[in-house]
Amino acid sequence: MSPVQYYRELNRLEKQAATTQQYPRYGDRETAQNQQKAPNQTSQPNQRALQGQTPTQNQQNGQAEIPVRNSPTDFESTSTRTMIKIISIIGLLQSPFFYWSISRIDRFARPLKHEDFTEKRRSFEVKMFICSLIFVTIIAVVLASVLSTYIYKGLMKLFKVSRRNECGILLIIISTLCFCLMLIIDLPIVAIAGPRTAWDHQMRHACHGFDTRVILDNEQDTSISKFVLTDPTQESDEFRRVLVGGFKMSHPTDKSKSPTDPFYSYYRMNGTLSQDLHLAVDFDLDKHIWRIMNLTSFPDASSSTSIDNTTLQISDAEALWKNGTWSQTTEKDPHVLIPELSLQIPNLHYFTKKCQYQAFMKVYNTSGLSTTEITEQGKRDWSPKNEKEVVMRAVAPGNPPGHLQICARREDYEFREKEGELEQMRGLREDAVVPLGLMAALRLQVKADGRYKDLSQDALD
Repeated sequence: MSPVQYYRELNRLEKQAATTQQYPRYGDRETAQNQQKAPNQTSQPNQRALQGQTPTQNQQNGQAEIPVRNSPTDFESTSTRTMIKIISIIGLLQSPFFYWSISRIDRFARPLKHEDFTEKRRSFEVKMFICSLIFVTIIAVVLASVLSTYIYKGLMKLFKVSRRNECGILLIIISTLCFCLMLIIDLPIVAIAGPRTAWDHQMRHACHGFDTRVILDNEQDTSISKFVLTDPTQESDEFRRVLVGGFKMSHPTDKSKSPTDPFYSYYRMNGTLSQDLHLAVDFDLDKHIWRIMNLTSFPDASSSTSIDNTTLQISDAEALWKNGTWSQTTEKDPHVLIPELSLQIPNLHYFTKKCQYQAFMKVYNTSGLSTTEITEQGKRDWSPKNEKEVVMRAVAPGNPPGHLQICARREDYEFREKEGELEQMRGLREDAVVPLGLMAALRLQVKADGRYKDLSQDALD
């Protein structure tokens, strides 16, 4: 029999004895006097039976024996030790869970750093996340039960509430509050303060100091063929539309050429950078070549007579302005060089492999750097901090991640190292259209191949 049941039975017998003593049956004074002399005579054998003991010699002779209660201190000490053991066991069980919850943040928020995980084990860990929610709930229930029980007992002892007046509703309320407390402690590690928050934190200010921003997704978070180079410092949308040019992507085919010729089938980004500068930037993804055509006449991007996606009439209105190449990439050498513009795009090889990689692209200026310095520059770990040589970068801010955006430095800019002098750096100017158009063309090619997946749905799920 448990201690609680024992004390309840003991209280019942004492109460019964007191009642019999106060109101003797049928006025039998002799019986009442005997009960006054030995009020516990009748109940004592039952008490001994409750404790699993045999009646004493006094009980056999009809003499009363006052019961001695167990010390409450002994019982509370045992209960405290039990509680400590339970919490210690639960803590040991939760330790691997806490370690996994913290380590997964970096794996999800820095996909380039954990390439093997991103491409092979990401889907498995998503299932682990669901299991962790179930595990957290079970642990919260157990901890809430233990904690609420001892809080309830402490309140009863503090306010000296007898067992007959104990309130079951209060215990339920305390248990509910403890359960919510356990969830508040555990769930932020899993979800609220997890990968999504870390992702948003590192992307939020990554474009600080850049003068141009381009959104490459539409409202449905899918890759688009029309975009506008905007100035994030200007609040007026009308100002952006008038002074900053819009561009349109198309996929034309030059029927006058052989399929093996350069620029037979390619991606074209045509638009305007200013009132007087109309450009068409072409990318032959198979042959890794690009060119910038200067257009003396420029069709309206919204007009039905604008260049379509299937054929292109090459006319005298186009004049070759610049052209060049970009290096091919491999698993061992994933970085792209555009030597004609002195630009480097590290890890562009992964840009078309997984959507999670796209928000971590950077474009470095390599002017004045040796081959060794360019190689070391490409090996830098991704960081949201502002870097002197970065003239363009991709971001996807938000929680969950939102539209993929490209930030660029078209104008000349100033940069100061921690304790160095203020340096004047050259911006991309009109050359910004080359790395921007290349990434836009690669995204459209991925979409055309059926390999495109929404970044906001796939990035952290």
